Amino acid sequence: MSLLFILDYILLYSGFFDFIFLEGDWAAIQAHERFPFLFILICAHVVVFVCSLIWSIIEYILPRIPIYIMAYNSGYSKPWLVFVPYGKTYVSLILPFVEYSYLGWIKTYNRQTVFWIYFALDMLESIATLILGYIPLFGRLLSLAYKVGKKMIHYSEYKDLLKLYNYNESASWVAGIGIIFPFVYWIYLFLACRKEPEFGFDNYYNPYIPNEYDK
Repeated sequence: MSLLFILDYILLYSGFFDFIFLEGDWAAIQAHERFPFLFILICAHVVVFVCSLIWSIIEYILPRIPIYIMAYNSGYSKPWLVFVPYGKTYVSLILPFVEYSYLGWIKTYNRQTVFWIYFALDMLESIATLILGYIPLFGRLLSLAYKVGKKMIHYSEYKDLLKLYNYNESASWVAGIGIIFPFVYWIYLFLACRKEPEFGFDNYYNPYIPNEYDK
């Protein structure tokens, strides 16, 4: 989006739009000495916007496809939740039947609670940024702290999900890289989604491993 901002800046401060509104004559507009250059800029603006929109859609859908397959193959009754906002994180968190560990400090088997903590952090970040964002440095530091906190939740989420599909040796480093470069994690998701989970196909509600989840 920064490229769009640059293009907007050039168009607004070129004075070309002022000329259009004042002149109102298409023939005169085409004859304007800056018309070819600014027409190219407008076309570039449209292309960048369309490409950004397409990439946003791909970025939203692509990582959700393998998690949908994982949830479906595991027997989870609502795999479609991955396509709902926040649903991907929720499903990723509840699929593994292991104790969730937040950097070894906070441990719980109730992985749904971890999701609600994540959701609360996301909401608090938005509110804090809106209210305190105008305070130099403090607002940015607070926003950074929230982002780091959420990244650490994702780290354990990614690691546990990969371990569910027997990526025990690589789970930690893939999760670590994945919170910075998500496409690395996506590749492993697509590799894992066709494999059998630790508790077997269609056994989410009848796992081999004792658990404390809401059945």
